[in-house]
Amino acid sequence: MRQYDAIDDFPPEILDGERRRLALLFKQLATLRTDAALFSDVAALRWLGATEEFDAWATKIGDARLLPRAQKLITDVVRN
Repeated sequence: MRQYDAIDDFPPEILDGERRRLALLFKQLATLRTDAALFSDVAALRWLGATEEFDAWATKIGDARLLPRAQKLITDVVRN
């Protein structure tokens, strides 16, 4: 048996202030959207390899292994 309805309707004595704000944020983040435009063509999803930006990002976060791993992945996919 449900004690309360939707989280939006929880009484303040159960969920208020910052906890309420966070609960509603988590609800928004967990809700699947069906109205968002994702891509116009499935080919747009194809990964074409690591870019210069990727290398700079990997360097910035201090993980030099990422670029070689990404390059190996592309090589393995092309072989198969």
